[in-house]
Amino acid sequence: MENYSFNIYKATEKDIDNITCIYNDSIKIFPSNVRKDSDRNLFCDFYNSNNVYIAERTDISKKIGWIAYKTNKSHIFITGLYLLQDEQRKGNGTKLFNYCFESLWKNNYKIITLNALKNAPWSIEFYKRNGFTVFDPKNEYKNELEYIKTEDIKAWEIVMYKNIC
Repeated sequence: MENYSFNIYKATEKDIDNITCIYNDSIKIFPSNVRKDSDRNLFCDFYNSNNVYIAERTDISKKIGWIAYKTNKSHIFITGLYLLQDEQRKGNGTKLFNYCFESLWKNNYKIITLNALKNAPWSIEFYKRNGFTVFDPKNEYKNELEYIKTEDIKAWEIVMYKNIC
């Protein structure tokens, strides 16, 4: 794991181009027949409906990743966590996740959920290393997880969760 400092901050509208570029670069890990670049308009809407935080490497003043999420009374839903391809597998995703967990979520919420792509096993393993469990709709869960069974889970995704308390 490389060691350099980060500046993590709440994104502003001027970061939408960076959010778009980071996303489009990060998905290059998929074969060209699977990935689909997105444009700025999609991320304008995304920015307006999510809490988005940018990670910037301070040693080179470069925006390298972002995390986005939505909240309700006791629940966080991670809607995206993306890093530039050359910044992946260096511990940067964990640093960004931990920043949000320690600074923004830890004392206010009970559970974190996300939808991971089935064809991205590296992503599933990343979340498992960070304490997430794959949700199995056949199992019985405490009330705070039962609502997931009512969500529309696509065939190409799995739901993962992490209890905070």
